[in-house]
Amino acid sequence: MAVGTFAVLPRGHGATPVTPPPSPTARASQPSPTPGASFSPGHLPAGDTDPNHYVPATGGDPLVVEATFGWQPDWAGAGLSYEATSSGESRTQLRGGGQNGPRITLVLHALGFDPASGGYGRRDDAPPVDGRPASWVYSGTQTPGAGAFGLLWRTESGRWAELQADFLTGPDAQPTMERVAAGVRVSAVQVPLPVRIPGLPADFRPTYSALTRPGPSAHAWELDLSFDADSTHSIALSVRPITSPAGGGSSSDGPDGPGCVTRQGVRVCVAAPHGDAMLAEVGGESALLERIQLLGTDETHWTKEVLG
Repeated sequence: MAVGTFAVLPRGHGATPVTPPPSPTARASQPSPTPGASFSPGHLPAGDTDPNHYVPATGGDPLVVEATFGWQPDWAGAGLSYEATSSGESRTQLRGGGQNGPRITLVLHALGFDPASGGYGRRDDAPPVDGRPASWVYSGTQTPGAGAFGLLWRTESGRWAELQADFLTGPDAQPTMERVAAGVRVSAVQVPLPVRIPGLPADFRPTYSALTRPGPSAHAWELDLSFDADSTHSIALSVRPITSPAGGGSSSDGPDGPGCVTRQGVRVCVAAPHGDAMLAEVGGESALLERIQLLGTDETHWTKEVLG
């Protein structure tokens, strides 16, 4: 479900395309990464030498998605949600209002994804997307017109993109998906976040990042970050806006509990059931919470310079 690459961050606000390095060979002469940043290999689609298709690998913003929406339907007013993980896929979601409002999720599958092994119960021919063959896909018992289906196509970069629809019904469902697909841009984008966490040890590897709008706990947004040191040690951070500090609203809007701190109208909580050794590296839970800078609820003050 998303991306394991992390980009050097330009200053400014708003989801920003990542500037690729000038060429794959030029990367060898670039300065070495600074200690404390988290890194994972960037990737270039097999056989593709165009640096514009390259997703840089550096530290900074743990939430980088590799494909974004262009045209959006009128009902998509609840905000964009983003998800990135170290598995090599990225997800961006459009949401309509209400619990069962229509949703379209954009997935850029990891390099090496094989549609034949994608678990689809059915594949039908669809109109081409940007001149490339496409398929309507259904999982399990899904059927055309049921509101849950997908549109799959191979992008110019060689990787497979997929739109996954939920609660999208009616005669305009498939035309809407076709129009959304035509506007999809395959380009890495950094997502600004409401936190800065400077000086983390180099072995704190970001493995999961998700910014959800609206959040499942009734907040306007919710941010979740996970860091692994290895396969058995991990730390998770949850970040939520606090709209009712004295209680009411969401159940998490009361006083700070153990492992939590609230500043600038935003609460961060640490969960580390298997992360004692990682916490020890940063001086313990309280020291980690003190290190985290919360940037408030005004998204114009959020940053892409999260780590490092």
